[in-house]
Amino acid sequence: MNPEITLAVTSCGRHDLLERTVRSFARYCGGLIAETVIVEDSDQAAPTWLGDIENIGPKTWIANGARKAQIYSCDRLMAEVKTPYVFWCEDDWEFFRPGFIEESLEILEKWPQILQVWLRDDSAHPVATDPRFPFPIMQPEWSGGWSGFAFNPGLRRLSDYRKIGSYGRHVGYDARGVGELPLSRLYYGMGYFAAKIPAGTKHIGGELGRHVPWASSMPKVLIAIPACHRYEYGKLDSGIKRQTEDRIAAQRSTWLKDAPAFATYVDYRFFYGRGAQRAPERDEIFLDCPDDYPSLPHKMQAIYRWALAHGYDYVYKCDDDTFVYLDRLLASCFEQFDYCGYILEADGDRAPGRYISGGPGYWLSKRALECLAAADVDHWAEDLWTGRVLAKNGISRHRDPRYLPGFAKHYVDLDALPNDHAYISFHACTPEMMTRLHEANPSPSFQFSDHAMGEATRPKGTTLPSRESYQHIAAKVSRASGANDANGAKTPRVLIGILSCHQRTPGPQAQRRTWLKDAVRLAIEYRFFLGATAQPKPFDPRRPQCTREQSEQIVRPLNDQVFLDVPDGYAQLPQKTRAMIRWAYDEGYEYLFKCDDDTYVRPERLLASGFEKYPYSGFVRTTSVFDKGNQVEHAQGGAGYWLNRYLMALLLQSDVTMEGAEDINIARRLKELAISPVHDPRYRPDMLTVPTPGNEQITAHDCGPEDMYDIHSKFEFQSSAARPKGLSPELSASETERVQPCEP
Repeated sequence: MNPEITLAVTSCGRHDLLERTVRSFARYCGGLIAETVIVEDSDQAAPTWLGDIENIGPKTWIANGARKAQIYSCDRLMAEVKTPYVFWCEDDWEFFRPGFIEESLEILEKWPQILQVWLRDDSAHPVATDPRFPFPIMQPEWSGGWSGFAFNPGLRRLSDYRKIGSYGRHVGYDARGVGELPLSRLYYGMGYFAAKIPAGTKHIGGELGRHVPWASSMPKVLIAIPACHRYEYGKLDSGIKRQTEDRIAAQRSTWLKDAPAFATYVDYRFFYGRGAQRAPERDEIFLDCPDDYPSLPHKMQAIYRWALAHGYDYVYKCDDDTFVYLDRLLASCFEQFDYCGYILEADGDRAPGRYISGGPGYWLSKRALECLAAADVDHWAEDLWTGRVLAKNGISRHRDPRYLPGFAKHYVDLDALPNDHAYISFHACTPEMMTRLHEANPSPSFQFSDHAMGEATRPKGTTLPSRESYQHIAAKVSRASGANDANGAKTPRVLIGILSCHQRTPGPQAQRRTWLKDAVRLAIEYRFFLGATAQPKPFDPRRPQCTREQSEQIVRPLNDQVFLDVPDGYAQLPQKTRAMIRWAYDEGYEYLFKCDDDTYVRPERLLASGFEKYPYSGFVRTTSVFDKGNQVEHAQGGAGYWLNRYLMALLLQSDVTMEGAEDINIARRLKELAISPVHDPRYRPDMLTVPTPGNEQITAHDCGPEDMYDIHSKFEFQSSAARPKGLSPELSASETERVQPCEP
């Protein structure tokens, strides 16, 4: 039986119980698990014992960073699953017999009406018989609607989850609610039942009194949609043909239908100005302000004052022709910022008046609302005025390209959307477009893109709006740790060393979610190397209590990170490189492959590249950066280069001041020792070509997160070429690059 099952576990700081759960499961699962994903609802790193557990495939550990509670963690967990079957589990169960996976799988394969298979006997929920099934089922509509859906351990299908889009879309992300009962009613209404087989597990959290309470309150959120009684653009009419009829009705009949799931802490309102000739609906507010388009900043200021008077912590403002996926919106980590949304990068990073586009929507904290409520209105464009006021008050913008504008076309091109997009909102949309987006019903996406569809240029250095951490844990027996290969020969101990810094999280996150998964499956060791940490943020009483603790925590390394005792800035990269080499040497590695946090690597090709033949190899450039004529041949650092243990020792003996480019510094020192790099064009310093299943390329450099996801998608369901001997014709003809700096 091929393993097509992911073990999916939610955890929340109870790692002693988690260990009992995972170890007992591994003992009885029969080797049918392809991989394991654990979502930890805190900032805690993966426990060290997890790497010792075999029989459950490679493990991925995702720490939310801040408490998000169960439903968010469940959606976050399911977003990682790629196998057709999921064995769902929480962190406080103990398994005690074999065969339960095989029995469950047989049921799910034969009876599509069965949603999940129960394994416990210690529940008050009674069982029943049904002539359609040769096994007992959990009694439908018991005690107010319980029909079998539960987050208790059991096998289920990924496709049944995707049919409803997400759990959050139906029950919200309020930490004070569990959501199992309404989800049970939902699935029963869709015709699903839950099977029952002999017990294979028991609950251990309740008996030990280890329930994890929710101590914080949820932030109070307002979705504010400015509307008007009559669409009067006046002199500001851009000439774009706008469809103004029925768009508010379209919002109500599409994405706002999901709002009740979040109603315990999220409200929405349509805001109008003066001129009404009717009474407001329940979701409408009529304000004492102008209603025409040129007066929109005055209306927005009135909205901000209304929100403050009614005690809201955050406001998300969007237009009445905007479509929003509410589960993605409320899971976007908006709480970390005073002002975030889509910023037009073409304005330049330091351009005065840069602002967040109002159409796709932007978030404002209470601090930002207070500044805007007290400001003078000096411009007709509400989003530009908002950005200017906040900039004057020292409130910075945070760019998040998941809020998608239509750019020059005004309307978003839905036909160009990728199937697995991560967008939160879309502007502008016709009513027909809103219906189409709502019917698509995508599952939550927790990927972050640094580039919006239709954007002319790709910005650099966009920060992932999340405290989430992402780790991979390989099996205990590691090929890269000196194990024997199939012929009994000793394989060298290899480390992939990735230079990064504390300000750059999108690249490392994308690497963990793409090619580093394959590295873990091949048991290749890797580490991210960062410099010294910044001091924790000072106490800020203006931030809501629900986010205050996380903003003041000391940053600690994850299991795949090493914090070096060197500065973290780019100018000190040579020092960081030297410290990384020192760490690798002291840890006993025989080979170090150095690359950057914007490098994409095919790990199986890397291992089969023949790196053992040469002490120093990579993509070779010849660069003049010092005196004229003083050229240096160096293996380009972004493409990645290899150093063997002998060269690591030689480099560590040098007391040369480390300055300039790290890869050139390495080459200068080795040149003094008459050691030159060996050119291998399969390592690319750019994205002119990228690894594909049809070529032999090993790396590509200067990749944004979206690039990595795109490259990796070509390999997820295809075998990748791994040819250690010879080069492809197009690569064999490549010469070393010669790079001349511009003269001043």
